[in-house]
Amino acid sequence: MPIHDQGYRRYGGGRAPRGRAWAVIAASGIRTLIGRRIFLGLLLLSWGQFFVRAVQIYLAANLPQIIAGDAVAVASFFAPTPATFRDFFDKQDLFVFVVSVYVGAGLIANDRRANALQIYLSKPLRRAEYVFGKLAILMAFLLLITWVPAIMLLIVQILFAGNFTFVQNNFYLV
Repeated sequence: MPIHDQGYRRYGGGRAPRGRAWAVIAASGIRTLIGRRIFLGLLLLSWGQFFVRAVQIYLAANLPQIIAGDAVAVASFFAPTPATFRDFFDKQDLFVFVVSVYVGAGLIANDRRANALQIYLSKPLRRAEYVFGKLAILMAFLLLITWVPAIMLLIVQILFAGNFTFVQNNFYLV
């Protein structure tokens, strides 16, 4: 197949606005990490605490209807308090550490090993955008194992309680 035109052709596409390159780096890093089975297992394991606390909230709300007798005393044992949510965050510390090491160690090291750092920084990409893109990857996963389950627990509490009293009394949890 002969090549007729070997001349330069201008790029026909549109230019992306400045300052959005970090999103490409973040999306690529998130996609890469989600593709690893061991990392997905780690994320699932970190959500185990959420499921335990959700069952606790369910039992506190529904135990008086399930068993007869001194069910109120048993239900008050399971009743969520602000300390329950603090304890949830305390138990997530181990997962925060492991995810930070697992994700953070490979972010810039993989780019340096593949000599991609020079390619990144030779493009119209500022260093701040590069760092922010890498930081966004780490923050996305840390929020996924801390803040998202905590907010979900508050939603579970609201749904099982049937009112916003707990959240109104402990608004600082939001």
